[in-house]
Amino acid sequence: MQLEISKTKKAFKLFKVNKKNEIKSLFIDNKKALPVNQWMKAEDKKTQGFSHRPGWHTSPKPFAPHLKEDGRKWFEVEICDFVKLNRPVSQGGVWYLSNWIKIIQPIEDEY
Repeated sequence: MQLEISKTKKAFKLFKVNKKNEIKSLFIDNKKALPVNQWMKAEDKKTQGFSHRPGWHTSPKPFAPHLKEDGRKWFEVEICDFVKLNRPVSQGGVWYLSNWIKIIQPIEDEY
């Protein structure tokens, strides 16, 4: 599938990284390993116990005080076809909800 990228944005996302160094989502569809440097389309997977907000959830900074970081790592990502959501500061403030994501690299430095 060829994706036409018209407007992309750099963002950040927290992922689980297992002992095999596989990158996985934190909650929704979290059994599947995710590739680096490959565009992935969001899937609409309703999951009991979670609000229905289909799409990849990312943020403008590696900051999500409502999430534990143990066993997890922040990654720089690129997103497209997204909307901006204003969330409470206790949930990191701004979220981007996108239909497409590409994992770029883990971040090493604090922002």
